[in-house]
Parts: sequence; C-alpha cells; structure tokens
Amino acid sequence: MRKTFSLILSVIMVLSLFTVGAFAAEGTAINSADDFKNMTSDGTYYLAADITVSETYAGEFTGTLDGNGKTVTVSAPMFEQMNGTVKNLTTAGAITVDSGHVGAVAVQSAGGKFDKVTNKATVTNTLTGADACVGGICGKAGTSGVTFTNCVNEAAVTGPEATGGICGESQTEGTSFENCINKGVITSKETDDGVAAGGILGYNGTAPVTVKNCLNTGNVFSGHHAGGIIGDARKSATVESCTNNGDVKLTNTAKGEKEVACAGGIIGYTFDGSTKVALTIDKCVNNGKVTAYIEGSALGQAGGMVGYVQNNKGAVGATVKNSINNGDVISGCQTGGIAGYVFGSKEEYITIENCINTGNISAIEWASPFVAYTNNNSTVVKNSISTGKLSALVEDDTKNRLCIVGLSSADVKAYTYENIFLADGGTAKYFSYANNDKNAANRFEMSAVLDKNLEGSETVKAFTRGELNADLITKANTAIGSELFALRDGKVVFASIKAGSTLSAGSTPSGGGSTPTGDTAAYVAVVAVAAVVILGAALVSKKRTIAE
Repeated sequence: MRKTFSLILSVIMVLSLFTVGAFAAEGTAINSADDFKNMTSDGTYYLAADITVSETYAGEFTGTLDGNGKTVTVSAPMFEQMNGTVKNLTTAGAITVDSGHVGAVAVQSAGGKFDKVTNKATVTNTLTGADACVGGICGKAGTSGVTFTNCVNEAAVTGPEATGGICGESQTEGTSFENCINKGVITSKETDDGVAAGGILGYNGTAPVTVKNCLNTGNVFSGHHAGGIIGDARKSATVESCTNNGDVKLTNTAKGEKEVACAGGIIGYTFDGSTKVALTIDKCVNNGKVTAYIEGSALGQAGGMVGYVQNNKGAVGATVKNSINNGDVISGCQTGGIAGYVFGSKEEYITIENCINTGNISAIEWASPFVAYTNNNSTVVKNSISTGKLSALVEDDTKNRLCIVGLSSADVKAYTYENIFLADGGTAKYFSYANNDKNAANRFEMSAVLDKNLEGSETVKAFTRGELNADLITKANTAIGSELFALRDGKVVFASIKAGSTLSAGSTPSGGGSTPTGDTAAYVAVVAVAAVVILGAALVSKKRTIAE
C-alpha cells in the first residue's frame, strides 16, 4: 500500500512539473529595452521584468506582446504602428512631443487589439495649429478597426486637436471601446473645427464607433467640442451603459469666433451632413457639470447627453433613451438637460424616451429640461421627468427663452410630447417658443399644456407639474404603465433599468493584472509542486505513524 501511494505521489509530482510549460506565456521573454527594440515584427513576446523604453519601436508590429503584469516606463511611445496585440501591460513615466500623433503605447494602430492596458504616463503634444491625435494609450486608430477592452488611463493627456483618454482619433470602421476607464484630465487646446476632447475618444471622422460600459472620471476641456465620453462623434456612435463623472468644459473665450462650439456630458458634437448611421445613447449617466459658455456671449451649445446634433441632410436621426443627466448644464445659446441643439429636417429628428434630468439648466437664450432647440415636426419626447430648474445667465426678456422646446418654422402641434412630468419649481415659462416672428402662433406658455392636451394637437399630451414627492412618481408610473421611476434619497432614479457603467473608480480593470502568464505562471506551478511534495510527505509520515 505504501509503495502504491508513493507511486501515485510521484506521478502527480511529474505531471505538476509539466504545468510550468502549460501555463507559461508563449514566445520570447523580454528583459530589457534592447530585447524590446530587437523584437521581430510578427513575433510573440512577454515581459519577464519591468523595463524602461526611451525609443519607439520603428515600423509595424503585428505580433503579440504580453505585459505579464509588468510596467514599462516610457519617455516615448512604445510602438510607431501597433497592428497586433498588446495585453496585461502598464505604462508609466512622461511623454512630451512637438509634432504628429502620440500615445503612450502606440502612435497609431490599424486592426490592433489593446486588452488590460493601463497607462499612468502623462502624454503631451505641444504642437500648435496642425493635425495631431493624442491619446492616453493610442494616438490614432486608422485603416482598420481597433479594439480597446479593459483599458485604463490614469494620467493627464494634452494635445492641440483630437485628444482622448484612451484614443485621440478613430478614422476607420469597427473601432470599439468596452470596459474602459479614464481618470486623467483631458485637454484639447486649439479652437478650430475638428478640435475635440473626450474622456474615452476625442474624435471619429470616417466611420461610427461603439462605446460600451465605459467610465470617465477626469475633467475634459476643449476649445471647440468637448464630451465626457466622445468629444466629436462626427460619423455617429453607439454609446451604451456609460457614465461620465467629470466636468466637461468649453474653453474658447473668443466672442463670436465660433457659432458652433459645444459640450455634452456623453457626446459633444455629432453628424456632418453625410453620416449614414443613426446616433444612439442608451442607459448612460452624466454626473458632471457641462459648460459651453463664452462669457457675455449668446454662443455655445450644451446638453447633459449631447451638445449639438448637426445637419445630416435628412439621412438619420438621434435617439437618447433610458438615460439620466444629474449634472448642471450651462451655455450661452441652446442648453438642454438631454440635448442642446438638434438640426431638424423632414427625416432627421431626435427621440428622447425614458429619460431623467435632475440638473439645473442655465442659458442666455434657450434653456430646456430636455431638448432646447429642434425644428422638426417628428420630434419625440416621452415617458420622461425633469426636476432641474431653468434660469437665465443674463436677464434679458428679448433673449431669455426658458421653455420645453425652441423652434423656428416648424409646427409644434405635430411634435410628440407624452407622459412628461416636471418638478421644476415653475421655472419653465413656455412649452414652445418659435424664434421666427412669422411663426408666433407656435409660442405657447406652459398653461397651454399643464394638465391638458395642447389644443389642436393629437400628440402633445397633458404635462404634469408638481412637487418632487412619492405622489408625483406614482402619477408618472401610472401614466406610463410600468414602474419606471423611483424616488430614492430625494432624487429620481430608474426603478429597474440599470443605467450607466457597472464600473466605478473603485473597481478599475486591473490593467497589468490578469490570468497568470509567463514567469508568473511558472512561479504558480512551482508553488503547486512544492505543495504537493509537502502534502505527500505529511501523508506518508502519517501512514508510517499509524502502521507503527
């Protein structure tokens, strides 16, 4: 019996030895900057030690680099063109350049995959007046789709044009971000068209992008377009289950320089006249203050979800649903709890459904709890509630329009407003206000819709205004026909919809940590062997004692 047990123990020990090979990362170990520099472009590598890199890997890299939980201290981007895979890596240090695109891990990428990458290195481009994409991890995604999963930026990122916490700019189909976090301050300094800053992505100008379950906690500043998640989604986006906790601010102070300069809690600006994909914002939360105010000027657009939806020649529209704005929103011109300005055409319009605004809304001209200005008969706002107050930044009866919606030539009776609930302290003065005197018939005070349908309209239903209490929530849920809203700690929330990222600043993806690979796996295997030996010795000793 003793021999049999010893034989079994020996077999277990031998099999355990093979564990080292089974769990070790494939490829070649990198122990130094020279090892990194000499990698083949299509090889498979893993970091066996922390290293310092001061020189960018030249040319295209299509292989795999497993960071193995190690840290690379950088003073230059690691890769010029990272078209392969980088994972389980942390970068630290500081990078400052005065030209071109830049990111801590990659200058550019086409078809690359970044997984569990954490950047702690400041990234700065001091260039002025020229094209430059600056990102915490990657400067520019181009040619083919790039994926970012479980990535984190913890450092300040500063650039002249397209600047983002994870990636500066995407110019390709298929770029996506999932489970990513930005904690750094993001700044885009210039004021020209195309200048944009976003907590996750600065700008996408060729194709739509997808952003899911991402979180921004850093403040975002831009001279032209700023967004908590995306600064300028020119070719549209699908943004789902994302949260912005950072303040978003337009820094352009030149009066009259830019008529369209905007900020949004989730997206600053979208569409360009040829976009073919609709914008969707679903289950998102903005908790940051959104500001697009040039002092003393009635310029700037801002929205708790999206600041400005541009003319798209009637091709597509925008939908915001199941989302919450908790941040105050301020701008000179069109300012909305959900959207600031939405271009209206026969087929292009906005749909806002199942949304909550608790932020206060302030403007010189148009202030609204939902969408401040849209000139489209197909506009839809339904099953939504606002508890924020409207106010004028500068008292001027010829400019102040504290209303539910502003328009120019459209017929608001054709709009759809259904199951709308307000606890705004009576601050909304108008239901609709047409800025065109020839359309003065579409200037309706709130009394035209409070507790009654708008006369002559089949789609503008009675608004309910009251104090924020359980009774108002009950009325809303009864009218909607479901338990959509709840009152918790004095604020309106969704009763069951899980809006916003499941991530939080305290549950950051591990970046450098992951399933054991490389040397880490070997250590695990050795420890396992040692445990087997000790356990075996103990059992044999125990059997001897019993036998004696």
